[in-house]
Amino acid sequence: MTKIPRLAILILIVGTRGDVQPFIALAKALRSYGHRVRLATHETFRKFVRENGIEFYPLAGDPADLMSFLVKNAGILPSVSSIVSGDVGKSRRIIADILKSTWKACIDEDDETGVPFVAEAIIANPPSYGHIHCAQKLQIPLHMMFTMPWSPTSAFPHPFCRLNYGTGSSDRLNRLSYGVIELITWSGMRDLINEFREDTLQLPSLHTIEGFQGLTIEKVPYTYCWSPSLVPKPADWPQHISVSGFFFLDLATNYQPPERLVQFLQVGDPPIYIGFGSITGHDSCRILNVVLEALTATGYRALLSGLAKDDDILPDNVLKIDSCPHDWLFQYVSAVCHHGGAGTTAAGLRAGKPTIVVPFFGDQFFWGAMIAKIGAGPPPIPGKRLKVHELSEAFRMVHQPSVGKSLGHASIGCLSFYGDVTDALERLPKLYDPYSECDEHKQPHIEGIQSGAKAAGNSVWHGFKDGISGLVKKPRAGFQRHGIIGGAAGAAVAIPNVVIKPVAGVLASITWLTRGCYAEAKHLKRKRHCNPSNQLLLSSLNGYRRTSSRLQIDDIDASPAGRAALESGLTINKCRDILSEFEQIQNEQDSMFIRSDNPKKQKKRENF
Repeated sequence: MTKIPRLAILILIVGTRGDVQPFIALAKALRSYGHRVRLATHETFRKFVRENGIEFYPLAGDPADLMSFLVKNAGILPSVSSIVSGDVGKSRRIIADILKSTWKACIDEDDETGVPFVAEAIIANPPSYGHIHCAQKLQIPLHMMFTMPWSPTSAFPHPFCRLNYGTGSSDRLNRLSYGVIELITWSGMRDLINEFREDTLQLPSLHTIEGFQGLTIEKVPYTYCWSPSLVPKPADWPQHISVSGFFFLDLATNYQPPERLVQFLQVGDPPIYIGFGSITGHDSCRILNVVLEALTATGYRALLSGLAKDDDILPDNVLKIDSCPHDWLFQYVSAVCHHGGAGTTAAGLRAGKPTIVVPFFGDQFFWGAMIAKIGAGPPPIPGKRLKVHELSEAFRMVHQPSVGKSLGHASIGCLSFYGDVTDALERLPKLYDPYSECDEHKQPHIEGIQSGAKAAGNSVWHGFKDGISGLVKKPRAGFQRHGIIGGAAGAAVAIPNVVIKPVAGVLASITWLTRGCYAEAKHLKRKRHCNPSNQLLLSSLNGYRRTSSRLQIDDIDASPAGRAALESGLTINKCRDILSEFEQIQNEQDSMFIRSDNPKKQKKRENF
């Protein structure tokens, strides 16, 4: 069996523990394929990375400072108070230090073992900033990965643009939001990045278009680390952008819970997990008081994580806990209440627990909206205006049986990580294969078991076929482009693909078959709701009015509001109001864009 070529892969991650943890799981998977992997992130995560057997390199910046800035400003756009207090200047200095440390992470020896390292491929999240510039300097592949949407789409707005996910926004406004955020970010860092390129990397400076659209222009591959069963890949994302599934790190296996936690879990009803990570900042006392009052009002038990308060002032039905693996803890709770980070959201859904999201900034609002959309919890409650009565109602809601019924599909989708991540593994050869486009195939559209089984069979067939035919196609493609040297390079990458391609094909077949079963079950459920015999029964009830708290049967018709009522369980009048409000928002935003696009024509119409 041919050995897979061993790459030195650098993973650059800027963010919190929730941002780092998925990439430890990815690093371990890449190591199992024989690669050397270095994870470069903040110094505070050194022990966490090292104890999982992954090489570590320190990046500048303290995640607590970064989160404090984001929470204070509800995103990346600074408020007046931040400018006056000097927070903006401090953040710029941190970014400058991060940029310099990303280059050192590419070429410096291990700071503990002294083993030399030079990156041969880079995987990075967008806030690490130095990624594309370091890759350009070293002339190596770059693959972007993130836990929140960062590529332009009309499906939903940029997480940091402060648009309301609940009320909806126009397709054009959604897509425009990404360019606006990228342009604003580039404008604030242009001098820092160009200084980094010129002084550290000896590369020419970038103009505005190159600066904020570089990743898009170069079609740098993106992988988004969430389950497509929760948020499907938008139709307008091109082929080099993929949704792979959540990256779960198994921490429960070796975890030994403290005795007081075990005793608390054994006595009484399962508690609610409540944790907001490290992002509550100066507002933590107010938030804690709101949480305790809501628990007193509802009588539920709770586990508090990360809220700064001594145990002796907490009531008997509340236990403060230290860091605890979610994959272990969430088995024993009744519901989870958190800030809406991607990792905690995934862990809660994976465990099949109803979820309350209290977002503070960015993608937390996005995940809160997705939770509400699939019926796994109430609409998100913004942390800056968290009130006792709102949180009390949310606690009561997540203990209703109807919420638990909505969690089935989401839990199954998150548990299918082993299959979903195949999309990411399938793209692994692109890190070292310059002729990978020879093996590209159109992604199948899965509608049920039959199409899923067909896609699974094709995946296995393509895996073996591409692996074997590559022995001829790769050297030929290399020779046509670069002569004899290219032919030799093509042969070098074709040999390991004889192993990699069939393995990826078999793993991918599991994904397609699973998606087929899921689509079939969903189709059958809709068919039962829309059965003609049910419609005949409804029509025979002319004159008979049966009203429930959620549905008026004789009002169901074929209109959009009628179909929405049948699908959601809301009354038709409520659905009409929602659709009317949505159309009004769309019309207002469309007219706004018409006025801004052609003010002269608008002025003529007004004069006329």
